[in-house]
Amino acid sequence: MNYTKFTVKTTEQHREILIAMFSQHPFEAFEETDMGFYAYIPDAEMTPAIAAALEEYRQRFPYEAIRESVPVQNWNQVWEASFQPIVIGDFCAVRASFHQVMTGVTHEIVIDPKMAFGTGHHETTYMVITAMQDLDFTAKKVLDYGCGTGILAILAEKLGADNVDALDIDPAATENAAENTKLNNTNNIHIHQGTLNTITENDYDVILANINRNVIIESLPALHRHLKSGGILVISGILTKDRTLVEGHIKECGFDIQEVNSRGGWVCILVHS
Repeated sequence: MNYTKFTVKTTEQHREILIAMFSQHPFEAFEETDMGFYAYIPDAEMTPAIAAALEEYRQRFPYEAIRESVPVQNWNQVWEASFQPIVIGDFCAVRASFHQVMTGVTHEIVIDPKMAFGTGHHETTYMVITAMQDLDFTAKKVLDYGCGTGILAILAEKLGADNVDALDIDPAATENAAENTKLNNTNNIHIHQGTLNTITENDYDVILANINRNVIIESLPALHRHLKSGGILVISGILTKDRTLVEGHIKECGFDIQEVNSRGGWVCILVHS
């Protein structure tokens, strides 16, 4: 099986945004470069619809791209070459299993991301982790909606949550999340593959939703039902330019916006039910 490789040249400001937007499609690996990034997708998955979406992104966030066909890659070698540990103050450090143990932080998380999203490097994940530092998770019931690698679910348990549901529509993500929960010796995380309809619980204390604008807006009514009265919803994956639009939907669903943080062109919104 061959892959289509995109060599994308863009600004540092737009690189993380574009990687996040590309990752909504069946790209299987990304590798950051000094000038932008490489993105790999199976030839069979490179449909006209995806090509049209990439062109639409180019109009919004200018980039140049060279497209070529390449043989199958060893993706583990690709991400191992580019994945560096991340440290968020003295609160949390995220590393891969092949890195040395990190000291000087309260919580250390081991993530081998493979095909799933969520290592803490992206602005959206970074902001949710930062927000979690100030929340009380002790004996709380938590939903990680769009769990990716499971990084937020793992941190929630480390912060004291005693019941964590981690949900993702992508079976590759849930498989990876299961592997990462074992790496971190977590015992209270239950992983579910499917849509939000898969979840039947309606009494979560905290819901973490780091996905993208369209999914967030579509899911807000259901998230309101799943969150107990007075519960906290942390939303990320929202571009700064979409803040007003999303905040309008948040208010329509009966949420009370408590705090908005921004980083690198993205926002993280904390709301109460």
